[in-house]
Amino acid sequence: MSTKFLCSVAGAVVAGAFSASSASGALVTYNIVQAQSTLTVGGTLTGNFASEQTSGSLTTSYTGTIVANRNPGSIEFPGGSVIDAALQPQNQQPRADTTPGNQPADYGRTAPGPFGSTALEAIRGLLLDVFDDTSGVGSTVNGAGQFSSQNLVLVIDQGEGDVSYGTGTDENDFTGLGTSNGASTASTVITSGTVETLTLRFSTGPMTYAVSSSGDSSLTFSGTIVATRNVVIPEPVGLSALAVGGLLLVRRRRDSDA
Repeated sequence: MSTKFLCSVAGAVVAGAFSASSASGALVTYNIVQAQSTLTVGGTLTGNFASEQTSGSLTTSYTGTIVANRNPGSIEFPGGSVIDAALQPQNQQPRADTTPGNQPADYGRTAPGPFGSTALEAIRGLLLDVFDDTSGVGSTVNGAGQFSSQNLVLVIDQGEGDVSYGTGTDENDFTGLGTSNGASTASTVITSGTVETLTLRFSTGPMTYAVSSSGDSSLTFSGTIVATRNVVIPEPVGLSALAVGGLLLVRRRRDSDA
């Protein structure tokens, strides 16, 4: 075995270690920071603009996790995130069985209803997921940690809307409703020390459904979800040790050939 080949092996070991530590992608999980994560619901109810049922009932905070494929220079959202809406501080109308009264809910909306009535909607059990429409390629992350928010797709994994209007009632299963994102402000993924912070910005299109007639109601979501994860920064001393080990291997071989 020649000294030249041994040098090549030592170099390949160092190069391979560097490649594995800096160029491989990974499926990672971020934990949502509730204090910094809120989404506001907009849209229509029974064909009219929906407003808050109680003070602040169109906005709530979120907990849960965001799943992403994190690669050097890109990020991709394959699904599997759990974005869980928090309950309003006040109960919302109607009850979960659409009868008069109020119960806990994630959002509460109201709007003019059919035939001069008032429509009341309580949105409950809302779980969201986030995907992207890059066909698995992922969004390019620039040097400032920014990527396009418009690549994001928001999907409802679970949730329902309980509605009452005059003598009518309706229950809608929101599972599977989804929409693209029109937010013009970039989302970001930025590492500081050992913490990587993911900021997703939403301003979605409408998710349409029926209450009293086809397509007369819709949901939109706007706001920001912030999540973090701990990252491990490779110590450069590890690569140095590999290099030294490779040189010692060469030296031993030379001594044995002498």
